[in-house]
Amino acid sequence: MSETNTDNINRSYLIGYNDVLGWEVRHYFTFYGEFRRTNDVLPYVEAILLSIIFLVAVTGNVLVLIILCTARRRHLTSNYFIANLALASILTVSFVPLAAVTRITETWIFGSGLCSLTVYTEYSGAIITVWTMTILSIDRHRRSCRKTALTARTVIIVLGSLWILVVPSGVPLAMFFVIRKFPIGSGMVDICTLVWPNVENFRVSVVFAVPSVLVMFVIPLVVISLNYIRVMKTLKASVRKFKSGRLSRDWPQASQSARGGLLVASHKEIRVVRFLILLVILFCVFWMPISVSFLLILYDGFSNVLIMTSQYFVTSVGLAMMNACVSPVVYAFVNERYRYGLRKLFRKMKKRPKVNNVVRPLPVFVINAPRDNDIMVKDRIPK
Repeated sequence: MSETNTDNINRSYLIGYNDVLGWEVRHYFTFYGEFRRTNDVLPYVEAILLSIIFLVAVTGNVLVLIILCTARRRHLTSNYFIANLALASILTVSFVPLAAVTRITETWIFGSGLCSLTVYTEYSGAIITVWTMTILSIDRHRRSCRKTALTARTVIIVLGSLWILVVPSGVPLAMFFVIRKFPIGSGMVDICTLVWPNVENFRVSVVFAVPSVLVMFVIPLVVISLNYIRVMKTLKASVRKFKSGRLSRDWPQASQSARGGLLVASHKEIRVVRFLILLVILFCVFWMPISVSFLLILYDGFSNVLIMTSQYFVTSVGLAMMNACVSPVVYAFVNERYRYGLRKLFRKMKKRPKVNNVVRPLPVFVINAPRDNDIMVKDRIPK
């Protein structure tokens, strides 16, 4: 058990003693709980916002999975990426309601098992989400700039390997996120906190936090940015080729309408890639704060100047969870095929006949009206 003096309580840090992992007196970050708050309304606002994020993310991603599972053309490589993104997003937000409740109760009431599992699923789901987006950017770059694409088999192997690599990587968090008890006022409170082993002349926290920031934010940001910038340059070069009249020289047998159609298609692809550039900006907005949180918590471990707050941590987690809300919109519902599939899904749900008061199962339908946006215009331009 940890003991603390209430005079030394920070709203987001509690001071206590722990000899299990070799620590004496140290600060414990409260993560999801926060004490001595002056605003009684803010915890409920935070809980409501987190609950909305959870509901929107789960609903949106479940709809994406239903559309994919009921489509006959579900074996497109882009569908594997989007399905993996939806599954990872659901995993990431699966325990957000626990954080929402803790913002109100302050104390962690869900036990040590869920304490470990909550952080583990958030961490694992976040990395899988980020690297699915990264691999998708690589595939788009190959399609546009190299005129080659990852095969469905390769995508399945790559995404499967991603899960195999990421699942054990979060085990240290599951092991060292534990419950610590502290007396506050006349009662006791529990906090779900991270306690690394105390090793002489060695910081275990650095070994985990720094690589996590690199893997979760820095490396994916660089890869995604470079890939989408190259795709943008390739497509802009195609547009310049059309406007300069080189298409007529390179493809003289093409009709005026065919060349005009290709020009329109190229401009459409430019809009798509500009939207992908927007994804890079959104990536920074959603994932930079949580990466900064890791570094601030790490810094506080080295310093007696405690600058990290539970409110900032929960806000950064909420922004990362918002990525799970935006992903189905960005990667699926802006695609004409998925919007078409969503409309058809709702029509099928409304029109399902009843036989003996039993609703027949939803039939499989084909998503085939609009073209596949993953086929880059460069693949259709003759050399």
